Parts: sequence; C-alpha cells; structure tokens
Amino acid sequence: MNGDSTRDFYRSTDDCCITGFLGGLGEYFGVNPFIFRLIFLLVGFYSAVLPLLIPYVIASIITKKRPFPIEKKNYVHLYRSRTNRRVGGVIGGIAQIYQMEATPLRILFLIFAIFTIVPFTLTYLFCWALLPIES
Repeated sequence: MNGDSTRDFYRSTDDCCITGFLGGLGEYFGVNPFIFRLIFLLVGFYSAVLPLLIPYVIASIITKKRPFPIEKKNYVHLYRSRTNRRVGGVIGGIAQIYQMEATPLRILFLIFAIFTIVPFTLTYLFCWALLPIES
C-alpha cells in the first residue's frame, strides 16, 4: 500500500483526548469516536481499569500518528439536548439525531436501567458528563 492510504490505521492527530488511539479507531471505521471512548470507559470501569489500560498504552505506543491530514468524516455528532430533556438531555439528543420521539427511548432506558441497574445508569452518567450540550 502507498503511504497516503486512508485505510491504514493511525492514531488521530485531529481528534484526540489522550493519545489519539480511540480517535484513530473512529477515523478508521468512519464513526464518531465518542462511541469508542464510551465503550473504553465502561469496560475500564467494570474491569478495574488496569486490564484495559495496559493494552491501550501498548497499542498507543506501537501505532504511528497520522503523518498527513485527512478529510474529516461527516459522522453524526451526539449532543445533549437543550430543549428535549428530563434529566441531562442525553436521550433527548439521541432522539433528535434519529428524528423520533424521546418518550419511547426513555421508557426503554428505564426498563433496561431497572433490570441492569448499574450499567445503564453509569452509561447515562458517562454520557451526561462527556457529551457537550447542543449550541
């Protein structure tokens, strides 16, 4: 492959919080890197962080930073809703993206939250803390 192929995996230079590794995953798969960051936080929380942190550091060290700029992907940005909110606006923001009513999503969330208690509640709290509010 030539050196400017966008299908090669690199750490992101534009979308990085710590090392750019999770931003690079988002660029590679063409999805919002927030999804990878949320999964990383949840798995890290439930695995006591260390089993996930070591592979993350190793992968970040061995993965090269992108040596050239790429065209930004037009993935959907998730925001907390300013207008359609009951608690933090996370479910309202998801409903706005998919152009649907928020009430069925809230009911589904409550059902899952009741049966799983901690995972769905923590997911909502992580999203509330990490997602920006719409402007």
